Amino acid sequence: DAASTPGIIEYGWEGIQYAVSKGAKIVSLSWGNTTNSQTYQNLVNSYEAQGVLIVAAAGNAGIETPLYPAAYNYVVGVGATDESDYKASYSNYGTWVDIMAPGSNIMGILCTSPTNYSARSGTSMATPMVASLAALIKSYNPALTPAEIRTSLYNSADKIDALNPNYISKMGAGRINA
Repeated sequence: DAASTPGIIEYGWEGIQYAVSKGAKIVSLSWGNTTNSQTYQNLVNSYEAQGVLIVAAAGNAGIETPLYPAAYNYVVGVGATDESDYKASYSNYGTWVDIMAPGSNIMGILCTSPTNYSARSGTSMATPMVASLAALIKSYNPALTPAEIRTSLYNSADKIDALNPNYISKMGAGRINA
């Protein structure tokens, strides 16, 4: 259980359902694993049909293996860059990653932890940046569908392939740009 294993997300999918039932239109997920499930893909499909955009972290193992839910269809899979637009060394990558966002900093990105605030780096830090930009886009035009928001995110991203020649076509559309 989560009490004996701090940091483990025990009821993630139930949390998404709760958020959607309360009217959430953009959901940010900083968790995942390598298990692909048709049941969870079906849930993602239903959220897409309800007008909900899901944004999820690609993972921090520095590997190309897909991480779910980031790799599911309709989910915006987010990798991390450093402050110079290089793929962060720890960031997962692959054709299943949709977009990159800042996730590293010499001092880390301030976030909450179980007991206080702490500075962290990771795709879990990059993911809320993408979700926030998606929310900004949706606030401009609340009628936008998840597909239209994804298109806006991808079309406005800065291309960073030249800085990352070993990862061409494995960092999605590039780094977000509001």
